Amino acid sequence: MSYLIILDCILFILSKPENDKLTNQQLETLLYMHPKASMYIKEVDIAKSISRLIDDNYVKAVAEDVIVEIFKAGTITYLSITSQGYSFMKLGGYYGTLQSELSLQEENRRLRESQIDLNKSIRLTNRWMIWLTSIIAFGTIMASIYYGFEIYHLFCPKSP
Repeated sequence: MSYLIILDCILFILSKPENDKLTNQQLETLLYMHPKASMYIKEVDIAKSISRLIDDNYVKAVAEDVIVEIFKAGTITYLSITSQGYSFMKLGGYYGTLQSELSLQEENRRLRESQIDLNKSIRLTNRWMIWLTSIIAFGTIMASIYYGFEIYHLFCPKSP
């Protein structure tokens, strides 16, 4: 989970307008100063986090050639957020996606439990209805037998 928080913090830092081009060292410095990321920064490899963001196409790395008079020519890699990364961050980022998946799983679990309870209730209601219907049917049969005897006695009275 700390890995996902660091990924979100990197996206947050890169999304600020003043941080449109940062080197790895600058980004790492800003991560150490970030209040949320500073709690988890020791547990996570920042280079792996950056490479995952680049692989997911949320961050792009742009290499620029730099020539310094005293030193040799070299390249500096700048990191910047992509539009896809910006929209992903606005949708909640990695941690938000995890939370929504967990809440969806929890909702599915509660839905399954309520369906099981509903099925138990339906079975109980069906048993009650069968018992009640059989009582009514028995009563109807008894009433028809009784009225059958009454009709018989009406048309065939006992002779004295």
